[in-house]
Amino acid sequence: MALTATLSELYGAFRRRAGRAAQGMGIADTRFNTTDEKLDALNPTMEQRLNGLSQPFDGLKRELDQRSDALTQAMEQRLEVLSRATDQRLGAFGQTSDQRFDALSQRFDEHGQAFEELKRELDQRSDALICGGPSASYLPLCLDSARKQSLIGRRP
Repeated sequence: MALTATLSELYGAFRRRAGRAAQGMGIADTRFNTTDEKLDALNPTMEQRLNGLSQPFDGLKRELDQRSDALTQAMEQRLEVLSRATDQRLGAFGQTSDQRFDALSQRFDEHGQAFEELKRELDQRSDALICGGPSASYLPLCLDSARKQSLIGRRP
């Protein structure tokens, strides 16, 4: 259909240009009018032929559109299945990772508690050793634990 319109437009442009050329050269109007009439008579025939030729292409275009739509739909379905499978696998991986990190965190907490107990025991023993000794010169070192922590935090 668009081809027919384009050809009609081209034919109109040709007629205008040929008419101007005929007038500029002084060619008799009768020759130009005769040619113009012949082309006008030929125009419907050409349109019918072009329409006849475009019908098979229209059928092919419809079939191609249908196949393209079917392919697009199939690809969308496959991508949806792939997306769901990926989400499931990543979800399982995330859950497993979370469990492993939780277990690792518990181990660190257990080890941290053991180190805290060892530190408390060492503090008690050092306090007992320093404060419970025979010499009175160590008495200033026997401080409450809050004061000791503040002094330890300011070491040079």
